[in-house]
Amino acid sequence: MTVAGWSATATVDSTGRAWVRLPASIRPGAHAVTMAYSGTAITLPSTTTQSIGVRRVAPTVRTTASGVAYRGYATVHVSVSAKLPASGRVALYAGYYKVGSATLRKSHGHWVATIHTRRILSTGTLALRYGGNHDVAPVLHKVGTVKRTR
Repeated sequence: MTVAGWSATATVDSTGRAWVRLPASIRPGAHAVTMAYSGTAITLPSTTTQSIGVRRVAPTVRTTASGVAYRGYATVHVSVSAKLPASGRVALYAGYYKVGSATLRKSHGHWVATIHTRRILSTGTLALRYGGNHDVAPVLHKVGTVKRTR
């Protein structure tokens, strides 16, 4: 089997199938996979090419927030973990309004950021959006709820 410049061999099992695990170095996207069967004394050799899709890695997002209040300012600490580098930006929304953003930086094996918000003038869900990158999928993470207090 050959895909994206990487080759592997496998043994065909009793059902006529062979299994190969692709390495993490194969980037997300569509790839042409060429498979070759060498044949036996009673079967002919064969070659075929198929297209496969490699998906982006799903990240894990953790947040801690302080000072979340209507008409207040908040500080949100963000940690994004994935099997591949989770570089990029994160943005914080109160309802439909963007109240802050930051660029992720690597720290102790995680990608982290601290968002200091503008004044939160909207009620509803406080959500973090990570836009993803070429290797890591985007994610929407609920941080909390902003309620109007009297």
